[in-house]
Amino acid sequence: MRIKTSDGEVNVTPQGQGTLALVLGAVGTLGTLMSGGNLLGLGGGNNNRPQPAEGDRPVTRYEMGLIRESIAKDTEIAMLKGQQYTDRAMAGVQQQIGMQQTWNAVQQQNIAMMKKQLGDITKFVVPITSIDPVPTTGTTTQTTQQQGGGQ
Repeated sequence: MRIKTSDGEVNVTPQGQGTLALVLGAVGTLGTLMSGGNLLGLGGGNNNRPQPAEGDRPVTRYEMGLIRESIAKDTEIAMLKGQQYTDRAMAGVQQQIGMQQTWNAVQQQNIAMMKKQLGDITKFVVPITSIDPVPTTGTTTQTTQQQGGGQ
């Protein structure tokens, strides 16, 4: 439910809903604490302990040390295999990068050559009337064009 206050609106829980949540929470907590019909498992009624399977036995410190050593070796082997895989993958990536760099260099040379060729064949043509004043009546009128220098 939302209640308007001087600071704005505030969300509040209706009284009935809050009471119900409190009661249900208490019942759930009590159920968790109860174990085997006794509060907190006291009184010897706790039958929830796992039963050992046939063939199970306690492990000695020596055996546990061997198990830990075996696990450590397995972990080291897995890490080394992972490193080898990573190294091979990185070599492939480096090879691809090198091939891309070579291709890029060739393309840059091609572009530079095409720019030079385009500059060699492109000439700027400017009409003579744009450079000199219009010829006077005493001279012969020529409609020739001057060619400016290339790039």
